[in-house]
Amino acid sequence: MNTTINSTFMPEEAEEEVLPGRPLPQECSAELHTDYGGAAVRWGLTHHKESAADCCQGCLNHAEHARPEQMKCNIWVYCPSEAGCYSPNIYEHRQQEC
Repeated sequence: MNTTINSTFMPEEAEEEVLPGRPLPQECSAELHTDYGGAAVRWGLTHHKESAADCCQGCLNHAEHARPEQMKCNIWVYCPSEAGCYSPNIYEHRQQEC
């Protein structure tokens, strides 16, 4: 599925808003510059993936193989930026955190 890009961006600016790496799996969607609250089933500080597609696929795999008593992954957040990414917690989130 394609990522959404703010329609006020100029075309050359929009190119920077594309997630790097291989295309996302069909079941995945991405909303750029977004973070979500809730319990993490896998903590990103110690869980790195090469791309957003790999991060989302990891979430899909976790949900498929979770035991009945486990929380299933139902949303993913990925940091593609070399400068790191903002999150509303006290940690510095680095590139490739999933």
